[in-house]
Amino acid sequence: MSVDPWAVLALAAEPVVDPWHAESVGVRRATMDGNSGFLHASRGSALCFHSDRKASRIPSDSACAMPHANLVLMSDAAPRLATYDDLLALPEDVRAEILDGQIVTAPSPLPEHNWATDALTHLISWPFSHGHGRGGPGGWWIISEVDVQLTANSVVRPDLAGWRRERLAEPSWGTRPIRVIPDWICEVLSPSNAAHDRVTKADLYSSQGVGYLWLVNPAERVLEAFKLTDGLWLRIGSYRDAATVRIPPFDGIEFDVGLLFPPLSDD
Repeated sequence: MSVDPWAVLALAAEPVVDPWHAESVGVRRATMDGNSGFLHASRGSALCFHSDRKASRIPSDSACAMPHANLVLMSDAAPRLATYDDLLALPEDVRAEILDGQIVTAPSPLPEHNWATDALTHLISWPFSHGHGRGGPGGWWIISEVDVQLTANSVVRPDLAGWRRERLAEPSWGTRPIRVIPDWICEVLSPSNAAHDRVTKADLYSSQGVGYLWLVNPAERVLEAFKLTDGLWLRIGSYRDAATVRIPPFDGIEFDVGLLFPPLSDD
């Protein structure tokens, strides 16, 4: 049977749950008794929603008091997992992602964060992506702060993400999120989210098969690069601002790490 759109589940951890997504929160559906027209609970706690939209709690293995009522069974009061629709419902100025079904917000970045992102866009994106092979190897799509759906309940917005064009022929311009796993992700660390990017998001990226991860730390003026190997991050190297490097997967070019950071006061 289907559940009427107005039905509301009184879950302890999440007071309002969209009944159309009941399965995603561990809710079991009831069955209709073809003879009596009553709805029966097979097991577990239940709420019986009547035609006047009043709910009554009934024990398991019993029937609603009114025919053709809507019955929704609840398991262990599992919280509803956020989806991309929830992200779209947020105000546009809110910087947010979904990690394992939880919406995570972040403050606006510091100027040095934007400096690093802009510098990497200039250094990496033009020769590999925006230049379309003019002045560099080409072969990539590199996009900043685009929504990327890694799982049904994990949507991230990396500072930079890259896809080899043989895997992503062309992004679906005008739509979001991108649902192809990136080949490369770069996160610029901020004091408020460094551990979050290093642990939570890095683990998510490895579990979903992102090939390379770069972490830029403006506070320490360090760039770290990792390659996914047998499901684990293998560190390619850690580079200070004085280094001149070629780093996979963009080792077709050479650049100065110091360009990723604002000039020092004595420069």
